Amino acid sequence: MGATIAPLLLIPNYSTMAKYRDKLPQLSNDLFLIDGGLETTLAFRQGLDLPEFAAFDLLKNDTGYQVLQKYFRTYQGMVGA
Repeated sequence: MGATIAPLLLIPNYSTMAKYRDKLPQLSNDLFLIDGGLETTLAFRQGLDLPEFAAFDLLKNDTGYQVLQKYFRTYQGMVGA
């Protein structure tokens, strides 16, 4: 007997998720850049204290916001933007 996918239909928004599964950007031949390790980089390489290891806490003040801007600007340099 084959497996059934009926239980997947119980997942909220499953039909919407399935609609785009073949159109994900990482499936194309285009350049696809993702971020990985934001909190690890900020905590262990830059020595920042991240409550609950959560980088979004940095958005509470201008200094934290600038830290995040600097972090993401490194990706701009990678793609030559």
